[in-house]
Amino acid sequence: MIVDEGASRGLQVVGSGDGLEVHPLPAGARLGGFVYWQVHMHALGGSRFLAMSTNEELGATLRLWNSAYRDQDPGGTLPCDDVELGIIAGYRADMAGWQRVRPAVMRGWRRVRIVDAGGGEAGVRLAHPMVTDIAVELWDIRSRQQRQKASDLERQAFHRIRTHLGALGYAGFAKDQAFVHEVRDWLVGQGLNGTRHNIAEAVYLLKGQRRKSAKSGG
Repeated sequence: MIVDEGASRGLQVVGSGDGLEVHPLPAGARLGGFVYWQVHMHALGGSRFLAMSTNEELGATLRLWNSAYRDQDPGGTLPCDDVELGIIAGYRADMAGWQRVRPAVMRGWRRVRIVDAGGGEAGVRLAHPMVTDIAVELWDIRSRQQRQKASDLERQAFHRIRTHLGALGYAGFAKDQAFVHEVRDWLVGQGLNGTRHNIAEAVYLLKGQRRKSAKSGG
């Protein structure tokens, strides 16, 4: 059984197949590892769902949202299968109980298309506008963290190369930004770490290439 009930603010079914809206996070965009997730208190606090729901329905909702952020691929979505949803919501041994709370708990969830990073089809899942908004915020945070980490690692790699060049007696090369980048590119191309031995080999080869280039130019 596929769940497709209730009103939705941003993600909505406009048909089937290609008529489904595309989820903003691609397949593989997992959010596991976050120890918290935001709640839009103004939107949630003023919602009809919160005003009308029982404690049992709220508990099932929180389990689904938690799984959507922590376990699902892509983050912020849920599977379409009703039995899977019941298990995630905590009703593995009580599917009748799941059917009782399901109409309230699944209100606002809609089927959406999932695509991979290249734009290829990756299936259909469920998404909710509020959950999607939070998932996108979390993914943006993770993307910024990854970019910062990559930048830090790159800066450390160049510092390590300059340090080793100086220790090898190549102080001039250590100050030559273009040469440092050549060493870095050579190491990456060879799949080598920035050890002193590997950097010394890179210098030997790159100096030879420069001499050949200079002779050719002459």
